[in-house]
Amino acid sequence: MLTGSDPTEIQALKQSLDSTFGIKDLGMLHYFLGFEVSHHPDGVTLTQRKFTQDLLKDSGFLNAKPTITPLTINLKLIGLWSSLG
Repeated sequence: MLTGSDPTEIQALKQSLDSTFGIKDLGMLHYFLGFEVSHHPDGVTLTQRKFTQDLLKDSGFLNAKPTITPLTINLKLIGLWSSLG
């Protein structure tokens, strides 16, 4: 997976990788390791919507009603690992 802001440099890198390793350009990325990739003029958005829906379906919660979170918004959590450092 390659990304960057300079299409000329990306193309040069792809050509170099192809000559060394024989890569195949699969085009624009849409799914990668469970992430759905949406392309926008100002960047990309990564979501796990399909993964989450499949998980809810497999666990029998696809039609469950949402609920509010019991935690305060922007709450900073401090765990055991922070005191181990």
